[in-house]
Amino acid sequence: DASPFDGSTAGITSGGGGENGKSGKSGINSGRKKAVKMGERDEKQPSISKYFAASVSGAPSSKPRGRAQRQEEKTASSKEGEEKKEEDDCAPINGNNNTTTTTANTAADPIPPSAYGTWVSEIMLQQTRVEAVIPFYLKWMESFPTVHHLADATEDEVNSHWAGLGFYRRARMLHSGAKRVVTDYDGVLPDTVEELKRIDGIGQYTACAIASIAYDKCVPVVDGNVCRVLARLAGVANHIKAPVFKDRLGWDLARQIVEAGDGRHAGEVNQALMELGATYCSPSGSGIDDRDPLKAYYKSTRIGREIGQRMRGNGDGVFDDSYTRSGTSGSSRGGDFDMDEFVGVARAARGREFCKLCDKEGISNVLFDISQALSDESEVSSNSSSTANASSSPDDLAATTGHAAFP
Repeated sequence: DASPFDGSTAGITSGGGGENGKSGKSGINSGRKKAVKMGERDEKQPSISKYFAASVSGAPSSKPRGRAQRQEEKTASSKEGEEKKEEDDCAPINGNNNTTTTTANTAADPIPPSAYGTWVSEIMLQQTRVEAVIPFYLKWMESFPTVHHLADATEDEVNSHWAGLGFYRRARMLHSGAKRVVTDYDGVLPDTVEELKRIDGIGQYTACAIASIAYDKCVPVVDGNVCRVLARLAGVANHIKAPVFKDRLGWDLARQIVEAGDGRHAGEVNQALMELGATYCSPSGSGIDDRDPLKAYYKSTRIGREIGQRMRGNGDGVFDDSYTRSGTSGSSRGGDFDMDEFVGVARAARGREFCKLCDKEGISNVLFDISQALSDESEVSSNSSSTANASSSPDDLAATTGHAAFP
């Protein structure tokens, strides 16, 4: 039950150490990160919202199709193609053709939200980018608009619609699961997480996604994108893919957000967190974009700002790490609760107890990454006549650097 591809490179080091940074240095970063430029966006990951209105032609029937009906549909489709070809043969071939009515431009009804549609989309998005899934999803929902249609399909038909997505086991499990839903649940997916997990190919993540999005059950959904948002909101110094984070304690953090208030609209909240993790809070997100609804709440940017302030207060552009050697938290130098709390956990990590959610060396690495990146930026600015960052205030630059230090 792998969660969707999030575009993250957390844990992948230049030394090829792998997910846990085993190239010689433990912690969330084996090498110093460069400060993310102000306002930079990840162009390879488009906004998921641009696909929300995606549609297919025709309204699907709720009745299952038999082999004879499928053959009739194929014959009708073939006839339509021949008629279209005849029209094209008679159409003008110059560039002044005023004919605007085409199959691609005709109005179509959007795919209605459903538990089945959510299930299909979540399975397709496992280990696959959103923009790659869209055309496959549209084609799939046009051919198999309900769980009955999928259960009635042949293995060859299912595989032909999956060809190009890879990981064919996902298609087989989806097909097998559809048959069980038809047999055991009368074609209606269950609305509880525990019942959903009884179906082939549905694990904790997919079950929670279906339950919250389709049935508005108050349960969290945690994937890499959500973990990134949580890490930056709460100052979690760990890989977003660390098991203790994405498989255990990250769910507790996400549950606090989903259950806040009256706990209603959990599906919308979960989708919003995933959307934020793919857009404004992507790996290249700045954390200070005015369009980011969480701009005022990121602990990552507040920690970055305070480190920048302390470095500038020293006058030498070097972060004073006396807090790690003395019995004080550095509060005498000024600053807010976020920095002192962050430092306090770092000190505790050197004793018998430390935060189980953060990597043991994660906080030290975050502090090093931020201070080193700011020192490098200061040196470059002082030795260069470039005005590229002239419009960026020191506080904003420090905030962006702090945001980038959390995966």
